[in-house]
Amino acid sequence: MCKRTLAIDCKTGGSSDGTPDQLLEKHALQARVYSGVLHKAGFEVVTVKFVRVEQTAPAVLSALAEPQVVAYNL
Repeated sequence: MCKRTLAIDCKTGGSSDGTPDQLLEKHALQARVYSGVLHKAGFEVVTVKFVRVEQTAPAVLSALAEPQVVAYNL
């Protein structure tokens, strides 16, 4: 049986600007560190997601937008 896990890192503040590739690069090292620790703990498949929970929609809407998610399958 394959041992799988999901690690979620909630981010606050900062900027949500950037392309999807830039966001993947931004959190890549941190994702590899989390993955390494979880692999050493015995998990075979690790998914790491970074979720920026503080998102705002354009000022015209003045409402909260969906969280920004960057995912790694390691």
